Amino acid sequence: MHARDLLLELRRDKELTYKELCRRLEAYDVHMTEQALINKLNRGLYSFGFALLMLDVMGASSVKVPHLLGTRPQRRHGLT
Repeated sequence: MHARDLLLELRRDKELTYKELCRRLEAYDVHMTEQALINKLNRGLYSFGFALLMLDVMGASSVKVPHLLGTRPQRRHGLT
């Protein structure tokens, strides 16, 4: 599972609108338009720190980390 999938699934499960997420981000001095946030989350191109921030903003108290030993890393942009 990608961070993108985790964040989008959590947003849907908690029934949070993008407008509400933008409002909550302002408490962290992060100011984004709804469309900018939608694009950022859908593309999945953000830092680990931003993903953690979004988990906090959405009220996640824990995240299950999958056991990845023996799996191959996914290739992105021609890199391994």
